[in-house]
Amino acid sequence: MVEGSILAISEAERSVLEAEVEALLIILPESQRGPYLDLLGAVRRGEVSASCIDSLERTLEWSLRTGRARREHLAEGEALLESIYWRTPAGRAYRARSEEVCRALRSLQGRRLTAIALQPRGLNAVTIALETEGLTVTLVARPPEVILESLSTG
Repeated sequence: MVEGSILAISEAERSVLEAEVEALLIILPESQRGPYLDLLGAVRRGEVSASCIDSLERTLEWSLRTGRARREHLAEGEALLESIYWRTPAGRAYRARSEEVCRALRSLQGRRLTAIALQPRGLNAVTIALETEGLTVTLVARPPEVILESLSTG
């Protein structure tokens, strides 16, 4: 987000997001609550400024990745929180990385796979190499996402 820009929060989104920020405030140590109190005020006003975006992204990621969003707000509430996330810088970057992986995988369409390799990369990631005649796509799966590491010809 550009400094000073605002992310609008609809009334429907506001009630679900407000509940998530409040839930997070309960479990955060007092020394870490300041940015989230600022975020709560912004959510209640329906406009989140650039200065609160990091806290917003962390709140949404916590709620969505832990499954809390669906548990507490069902599929509809989860969808509202996701719709906010996709409008944040982190959400747009996540979506761009996913689209990059899809483009790389589409480049394999119609080609015969000659090799597939899966290689652990520490305890939290795996490298996936897909080889065809003349093209290799290497992906890294590190939950919660898969990123394109390389696309090579030859």
